[in-house]
Amino acid sequence: MADNARNSQPRFQFEPSSGSLQFSQTNNCGPTGAAQQIDYYLGRKTSLTAIEPLRAAIGKDRGTPTSAWDQMNMLIAKGIPASVISFTSMQQLNRLLGWNGDRPIGIGIMMSRLKPSTRGHSFLGWHRVTLLKRARRLVNGRRRLGYLYTDPNFSPPGGHRPDPKKGHRFVTQTELKYAWLENPAALGIVPNRRKR
Repeated sequence: MADNARNSQPRFQFEPSSGSLQFSQTNNCGPTGAAQQIDYYLGRKTSLTAIEPLRAAIGKDRGTPTSAWDQMNMLIAKGIPASVISFTSMQQLNRLLGWNGDRPIGIGIMMSRLKPSTRGHSFLGWHRVTLLKRARRLVNGRRRLGYLYTDPNFSPPGGHRPDPKKGHRFVTQTELKYAWLENPAALGIVPNRRKR
């Protein structure tokens, strides 16, 4: 495998390519996550996909939220075949995501259902994050099954809300199930193939 989604460049909705704070940045978690998936599949670590033009590429006005289907169309517009999948179990997610970090999946979760220590910011509404891979981590002295993910609701280093985790966060499977699968609709923006 040429790359791993864990090594992909984190993207932030509060970065210059995401437009301005007064218009689009606060509504750009979807396009930002789509940009990260695109950059991963295209192998980009520099000359990253610009976020606001990605929204324009599918005809969405600046400052408007995007749906899972809008984000799927952003991937497709950049040559990444993708689908929106309605998930019914964590096993289904685990099969599609896998351990290798070769198919990042975008999901929308209710942030109020995550512990404050997991989310790392005060936003409590629906929010798009990108699952990078399955993982195991020590949580309160116990090895827990979960997922590495990126949350675009931060700023690049030096910005007004820098991410203390540097783009890679961890959520347990139990917590994600409560915040996503048990809080419909449990949709995912899933590339149609793993990166080779």
